[in-house]
Amino acid sequence: VVATLWPVESNSTAKLMVEFHRLRRKEGFTSARALQKAQLELLHDPDERLHQPSYWAPFILIGGHAEF
Repeated sequence: VVATLWPVESNSTAKLMVEFHRLRRKEGFTSARALQKAQLELLHDPDERLHQPSYWAPFILIGGHAEF
């Protein structure tokens, strides 16, 4: 389960989740690694607004390191 620690903005969340699922499905990363890499993508996005932790930091992974 990917959950948030506080309310999040929809557009940045969509961008993060699309990248998260792409990394899991197409690149074969574990859920934990895919979330980390997706968060780093937002941190380095050309849109400097997304560099703020409020857009990528509230997401946490609960559960195992499933590879599916």
